Amino acid sequence: MSLIEIQRAAASAVQAFKKASPTIVLIATLAAAAFAWKTREGAKAPAVDPLTTIGRTYVASLGDVYAGAWIEGASALESGKSVADALGVVAGSWQAGRVALFDKTAAPAFSKIVAENTADADVTAQNKTALAAAWRSFAAGLKSPATGK
Repeated sequence: MSLIEIQRAAASAVQAFKKASPTIVLIATLAAAAFAWKTREGAKAPAVDPLTTIGRTYVASLGDVYAGAWIEGASALESGKSVADALGVVAGSWQAGRVALFDKTAAPAFSKIVAENTADADVTAQNKTALAAAWRSFAAGLKSPATGK
């Protein structure tokens, strides 16, 4: 192989690399993102206590409730309601949905500490301390794993 042929082959290889480099970068980026995502999934810290787990479940389910509210709002628009009325449907559905979700998922755990409808005068200092700890545990489950806020 002559020097000219080697130079042409090298130039051809460089051109091919220049054409393929955006694709290579994209593939490498996607692979790194997929790896990071899978690593993050596997690295979820175990819940410290059941209330933290309830918080994680609750916050994950809130997205479904919120999506349902917007779908109901879209249906209201399609049925001829005004934008303001459809937004009212979204707000009402969101409020009812999140309260129902809380009542189903979190309230029973808190009621084990202080029963619902217990008069304030009947709540002891120990109850308040236990409830405060439970609320903090629940809040820990609500925090975003990405931001920790």
